[in-house]
Amino acid sequence: MDGLESNDGIDSQTHEPVRLVVGMSRAGTTWVTKELSRHPSVISYGETMVWGRRYLETDMEEGRDSPIRARERVLKVVEYIEEYVGYSKVDEMRERYKSGKLGHIPVETLELIAADLRGLMQTMDRSMTPAEVFDETNRVIGERCGASVVIESTPNHLNFLGRIFSAMPDAIVVAMLRGPNAFMVSYKHQGDRKHADTQRTFRRLYHPMFCAMMWRRYAKSARLAIGSHAGQVRTVWLDALKNGGNDAMVQLAKFLEIPDAEFFAQDAEQRSETNTSFPGGERPELSHADKFWMNLVAGGEMKRQGLTKTSAGFHPVAVLGSALKLPISAFWVVWIMSSRIEGSKVGYAKKLLFGR
Repeated sequence: MDGLESNDGIDSQTHEPVRLVVGMSRAGTTWVTKELSRHPSVISYGETMVWGRRYLETDMEEGRDSPIRARERVLKVVEYIEEYVGYSKVDEMRERYKSGKLGHIPVETLELIAADLRGLMQTMDRSMTPAEVFDETNRVIGERCGASVVIESTPNHLNFLGRIFSAMPDAIVVAMLRGPNAFMVSYKHQGDRKHADTQRTFRRLYHPMFCAMMWRRYAKSARLAIGSHAGQVRTVWLDALKNGGNDAMVQLAKFLEIPDAEFFAQDAEQRSETNTSFPGGERPELSHADKFWMNLVAGGEMKRQGLTKTSAGFHPVAVLGSALKLPISAFWVVWIMSSRIEGSKVGYAKKLLFGR
C-alpha cells in the first residue's frame, strides 16, 4: 500500500472531519452505514469499541500516548478485524458476519486492511494523541478502500460521547434512535432467526425491565449530547429515516459533510432492506408486562423525548410473574455479558444497575 511506504501520513494533519455513527442497538446503525457506503467516496467500519470498553487510557502527560501505547491502540482495531475475518470463514457463522458492521467490505480487503494497519504500527515512533491515532487508522482504511470519507460506527459509543468529544472536539456524530416499543420488540426477538443455542442465550438475556433500562440510557445519552454539542450531533429516528425518502438520506449525507450528497437522491429502489428480527417479517406484539416495564422504567425519558406511553392496561398477574423472573434474569445477564466483555461480574452488575 503506497500510503505506508513513508511516515508522511503520521506527520501531516488530516483535513477530513471525524465522522461517527452511534446509536441504540436494534436502531439501524448497520443499515444506515451500509447505505452511506453505497456512495463511491464513502467507506464505513465499526463495532471496534475503541472509545468504549476497548479504550486505552493514555500513558503520558497532557493526554498523549507513548509510541508503545499508540501501537497498542491500533492493535485493538487489528485484532477485531482479524477476529471478524476468522469468524466470517466459519460456515455456521458466515451469514451473521456477512450482515455485520464490516459485512459490506470484502473479506479479502479486510485482510489487507489488517496488514496495512500492522504496517502503520511499525512507523509509530513518536508520541501521539488518541485522536491522532484514530485519524491515522481511518486514513489507512480509507486509502485501502479508495474512499475519501471514512465513517466509524459502533452503536455503544453513544454512551461515551463525552470521552469522544474531549479527544475530538470537532467530531460529527449521527445518533440512531428507535421508539421504545419498536426497540423493545426488536431486542426481545433478535435471536428468533438464529440457531437453537443462540436463541436460548437471547431468551436468557431478555427481561423487559433491563431492556427498558437500556433504552432509557441510550435515549438519555443522545439527549445530553445534543444539549452539550448542538450542531455536531444529530439524532435520527430509524422510522423517520426509512419513511423520509431520498431527501432524508440527502440531508443526513450533508450533515456528515459527504461530498456530492445528491447521490442519495437517486435510485431509492436500490436501498438495502433493514435487518429484521422477525421470521416472516411480521412484527410480534409486546406483552402487557413488556409495556408495563417500559412505561415504569423509561416513562420519564420518554416524556423528555416528546414521546407518549403506550397503554399497558391493568394486568397484575402478568406483571407479578415478570417480577418474579427478575432474579434469574439478572443472574443470566450478568453471567453472560460479563463473560463477553471479559470483565468482572460485580463490575458488570454495578454498570447494569447504575449505568456506570
